[in-house]
Amino acid sequence: MHKYYFIGLIALLIGCQSIEKKVKPTTLLSEDEMVNALTELAILKASITVAPGVKNNSGIDFKEYIAQKINVDSTVMSENIAFYGYRPEKLKDIYLRVEDSLEIRFQLHDSLMKKYRKESADPGLSGKYQTREED
Repeated sequence: MHKYYFIGLIALLIGCQSIEKKVKPTTLLSEDEMVNALTELAILKASITVAPGVKNNSGIDFKEYIAQKINVDSTVMSENIAFYGYRPEKLKDIYLRVEDSLEIRFQLHDSLMKKYRKESADPGLSGKYQTREED
């Protein structure tokens, strides 16, 4: 019987441990900077997923590229993601803004593609702008 009390006490002590919150990173990115960084990371990851050969054949160091593009190194970025990860409401707001930013970029891309296709279908344009018809 004492064995079960001991096991229960151990389970209670283990279950009541506090979770350490991540300390504020030395370089804390604002929410706007996080949105920009995560948006760029999402676009980069999507481009690698869609065309994996680009990463291998371009000669670009993508970690260096993204660090220069968003002006943040990978260590600072991972510290900030961990920091905001312990603040789920802020992180949710950041990811909703990233989603909105990506949606705006997709809409812009689509409108530019429609404009390009419309212009390339114009018989007065040079043949080099002609595109093949999509199915």
